[in-house]
Amino acid sequence: MSNGSRSTGVSLAGRVCRAGADLVRVAAVVSALVAAFSPVSKAVAFGLVCVVLAVPRLARLPAALDLVLGTALLAAVWAFPAGWYAAAPWLDTALHLVLPGAVAATLHLLLVRARLLPPPHADGLRAGSVPLITVALGAVVAVVWEFYEWFGKDVLGAAIRAHYDDTIADLAAGLTSALAAGLLLAARAHRTHRLAGGGPPEAAGAPGPAPGGEPAERPAPAGRTDHPAHGKPRAGPAHGARVSRPGRAGAPEDVRRTGPGGPSRRA
Repeated sequence: MSNGSRSTGVSLAGRVCRAGADLVRVAAVVSALVAAFSPVSKAVAFGLVCVVLAVPRLARLPAALDLVLGTALLAAVWAFPAGWYAAAPWLDTALHLVLPGAVAATLHLLLVRARLLPPPHADGLRAGSVPLITVALGAVVAVVWEFYEWFGKDVLGAAIRAHYDDTIADLAAGLTSALAAGLLLAARAHRTHRLAGGGPPEAAGAPGPAPGGEPAERPAPAGRTDHPAHGKPRAGPAHGARVSRPGRAGAPEDVRRTGPGGPSRRA
């Protein structure tokens, strides 16, 4: 497949995902209007969802991430009042397998936009850094979610199915979700960087890091030496070049320089 056809397909898929995410936002606004006639807790929850779902659109995050985040978040908010958890007990685990990773990837990209984290395609960034950062963010999201369930059950008295086994399973699902999101972010960054013609420093001719961790010195160009007094490079004859010096009688004589500071012999 040519690059033009591939970019056209990616652009079409992005527009479809963005349109789907916009429909989810419309559904969230309608849900918030309906929840306005419900208890205050439900109205606040749906109002917060509307605010959160506006962030990926305003920040122009990837359309696929926008769609996944919006769908999972709206489903999670609707699941309890609509009785979906009771009708489908597997739904809780399914949401924990999707939502923490989507939130972690969103936070990762937002922190990159705020210049608090390096871009996933930054030169010199190790391949495992992106998944590691995303997993760390996902772990925080998963723990906060469990705090929310504990607060709702033990403090507010909500009928939330939260016990030790459920908490451990939810945390494991959240970490798995964040790891998958980190791997997808790293793969996307690698593909984008490769299509843009970028590559590692070694591939571009720049010296890579030395074994000790310091960047390797760039070799001096041929015909340049270091000035002994100022430490600055100056022009000089290349190794093995012939130079002419005036002889005693004024006639030039050839001298072959064997190296910087090395012995010379007359031709």
